[in-house]
Amino acid sequence: MRILSLLLLVACVDSAPVAGPAELDMALKTARENALYNAKLWRSQNALYSSYDIMARGDSSQTPDCPQGDGWATMELVDINSKAKITIKCSTWSSGKGCIDSAHFKETADAMTDKICQPTTAIPYPLPTIAQ
Repeated sequence: MRILSLLLLVACVDSAPVAGPAELDMALKTARENALYNAKLWRSQNALYSSYDIMARGDSSQTPDCPQGDGWATMELVDINSKAKITIKCSTWSSGKGCIDSAHFKETADAMTDKICQPTTAIPYPLPTIAQ
């Protein structure tokens, strides 16, 4: 039992680097910018939402113990005039993953890891900059 506990502790330490305030701030900024880039691309590919404003949020899973987070940010696209909105999930590290509307996101394998810190083998740290 003690060996298993020790192995789990070592696995946690290896999978989630600890970030100081400056490093965490940079990771938060990169995640938000990447998700916003993906959201703008998604909006441009979905004509129905081309006039909607984007309310950007970051990855709520990012902490000093998990600066890479879960790899997803929730974004809302809102039509100011009609108050209509759609919620999408956008990757904070991959333009290939891009964005997906929340209803369909719930049906993906990625939804099972939402709000759960992911190891750096799944989400790179430091996060790459994909925004262009």
